[in-house]
Amino acid sequence: MTTPTGIEALVCADIAARQMVGLKKYGQTLADNPAELHARLQHAYEECLDQACYLKWAIESIKPMVAKRLPQIGDQYLRGDTTAVVEGVVGGQVHYRMLGERYSASIDEFERLAYKSVANGAVFHPAK
Repeated sequence: MTTPTGIEALVCADIAARQMVGLKKYGQTLADNPAELHARLQHAYEECLDQACYLKWAIESIKPMVAKRLPQIGDQYLRGDTTAVVEGVVGGQVHYRMLGERYSASIDEFERLAYKSVANGAVFHPAK
């Protein structure tokens, strides 16, 4: 068997660390926990709600970054199967490609579109 690398290795290390926290805090592994299935599911559900709050906070936190930053060549906005890629910014116009077509918009208009896109679930990938 190959040893995990990259992100997977980091996740495995996190799981092992969480198990140690659980052992120290509760004195038993998850498998040894006598809680009924319903209680375990309720706990998992509550953890998911906490996760949703953290995710929503992060989404709201990056909106100002996306809106305040001038578009750059290579910026990508992904939503579902649609990706808009900035190809250039010239004379106050943003040139971008989406669904195989080229488009242009003023910087202000493009920023409004980008902000609305992120607010509606698009993922922003800044150019490197």
